Amino acid sequence: GTLSAARQAAAFVRGDDVIHKLFTELAYRY
Repeated sequence: GTLSAARQAAAFVRGDDVIHKLFTELAYRY
């Protein structure tokens, strides 16, 4: 699902905080 893709992306860039911040902003906007 989306969460799995998000976790893979976070692991890929090794920046969990950055990914979390990005998804949080996306969730806030939409």
